[in-house]
Amino acid sequence: MASKIEPNYGYTVLKPLSEGELKVGNIIIPDMGKEKPQTGTILEVAETYNFNTGEFVPSKFVEGDVVFYPAMSGKKITYEEETYIIVGNQDLISKIK
Repeated sequence: MASKIEPNYGYTVLKPLSEGELKVGNIIIPDMGKEKPQTGTILEVAETYNFNTGEFVPSKFVEGDVVFYPAMSGKKITYEEETYIIVGNQDLISKIK
């Protein structure tokens, strides 16, 4: 599942999921026009450097996790006709189990 993009320390590379891909059972909940967190699959995750202790801290998220991230965070990039989002590890809201 590794991508060709390796994030710098403290960042994560996500593959955004389209609106219709996230369902509850067989029910697709329609978009009501409200801004909501986006979802994506983690492709690569980098450690974060803690300047207070001088150590690298591993992320609690791992490759393959599906996560929420804020709609206005991160950078959208296109590489080899694929769209990716690079967000700071601190911007990841939660994991979807």
